[in-house]
Amino acid sequence: MRLKSLIILLGITLFFVSLCFDQTTEENKIAIVELIENSYVGAAHNTIDIDVLKKGFHEKFTWQGFHHGRLAVTDLRQWILLLNREKSIRPDWNNRTTAEIEVIGIEGDAAVAKVEIYNHRIHDFTDFLSLYKFTDGWKITNRISHRHEIPLEEEDRRHLEWEKSITDKLQPPEKVMDAIGLKPGMLIGEIGAGRGRYTVHLARRVEPNGKIFANDIDKNALSDLWKRCQRENILNVEAILGKEDDPLFPDNSLDMIFMVWVFHGLDKPGPLFKNLKPYLKPNAPLVIVDPIDSEIDMEREFAGEKIEPNRPTIKDRVKKAADEAGFDIVRIDTFLPLDYIFILRAKNTR
Repeated sequence: MRLKSLIILLGITLFFVSLCFDQTTEENKIAIVELIENSYVGAAHNTIDIDVLKKGFHEKFTWQGFHHGRLAVTDLRQWILLLNREKSIRPDWNNRTTAEIEVIGIEGDAAVAKVEIYNHRIHDFTDFLSLYKFTDGWKITNRISHRHEIPLEEEDRRHLEWEKSITDKLQPPEKVMDAIGLKPGMLIGEIGAGRGRYTVHLARRVEPNGKIFANDIDKNALSDLWKRCQRENILNVEAILGKEDDPLFPDNSLDMIFMVWVFHGLDKPGPLFKNLKPYLKPNAPLVIVDPIDSEIDMEREFAGEKIEPNRPTIKDRVKKAADEAGFDIVRIDTFLPLDYIFILRAKNTR
């Protein structure tokens, strides 16, 4: 009889222990889902609220993703840099990001959650988030991402949306073109035209008799540029596949050479500059739109590059390249929020 009572008592005890364990597990699941909804989906994707984000992420958080055949690792500081930049330039988001959240495992103070991220109801990412329960609650410690392919038309739509927001907010085309003296009828060589973010604005300004020679070393980008011009009925753009140190423009024919967000990425701008002089008409300017130093540092920091304390400034680098190639900096405009506009002319034509 005593044995039977002990067995019953043990069973009741195990039942309540199991009940408490299940209740604790469910409470943890609820807390984890709420954390992910607020600090990740809400703060990191929709509102970009850095204070809310920091509450849910551990200071040693890392984000891992496989890009272009390599594993890219981003820490929390780098990610916040990117998010702050994104918040200042992106279009209105209107809570377009939604998510399906599944807590797939909890063991003691460790947990893993699977998060399916959707933008405009299109499946963008599958994320696996690692979490740990600290004294002040659950924190996200790691994110491993897989990006899904999205329909090409949606990818193009998003790219153009981002492009318009960046251009309108950071480099308003009409103000830039007024400042550099771009007029109808001019022949312009654009270096690093890419998919045509600025090309289309230049082309419309120089109509009806002007022309843009749009150079790049990426033939896929030039193919996208050509399709864009066809789509937007822009007929005065000629795409030119050039070399790193030579855009292969027509000789002695250009009223201006223009480059935007190109110079700071050049390892050796001197040889390129030297090859530009034969393409310019006498007294025609070389115009460079490039980020201020803090923006370049942020870009390099996010890429994981070491920032040297006594590195040359962007002004120093432009002057050095200009001097080596026989150009003078005749003016630097500073009215853009995050960019300089450098106006250069060949020394023997001033």
